[in-house]
Amino acid sequence: MPIPDLTQFGVFPIGRHDCTLAEKQARYTGTPQRQELWTSFQEFLISTDNQPRPASCLIDGGFTSDKAAPKDIDVVFDLTGCGDADRNNWFFVCMTQQWQRTWTSQNEKSQAPGRRRYISSV
Repeated sequence: MPIPDLTQFGVFPIGRHDCTLAEKQARYTGTPQRQELWTSFQEFLISTDNQPRPASCLIDGGFTSDKAAPKDIDVVFDLTGCGDADRNNWFFVCMTQQWQRTWTSQNEKSQAPGRRRYISSV
C-alpha cells in the first residue's frame, strides 16, 4: 500500500500506514536537509545492527510533514516482542547515542554555529 498523501494541514494522516524504509526514503528525502537527516538515521540503524530487530519502526514528526527543513526525525521502535534484557540493551544503546549526539552537537556548535544535527530516537 503506498504512503498516503499529506492532509490539507501538511501532516501525515492519522493512523498507521505500513511502508518500507526505502519507500519512506523515496518520499521524504527530496532536499539536502532531509537527505542529511536520513543519512544520520541510517548511520544510527547501522550502529544497532547487533540489537534484536524491533517489531516495527514508527517514523513521524516534522520529517513526515511538508516542512521544507525539518530539524529531526521522530522515531519509535516497537520492542513488544523483545525480552527484558533486549529492551534494556536498546535503552542503553539509545541513551548512548543521545549522549554522543548531544556532545557532538555542543562541540559543533562551538566550532560552527547553527550546524546542530540530531535524531530523536525514542
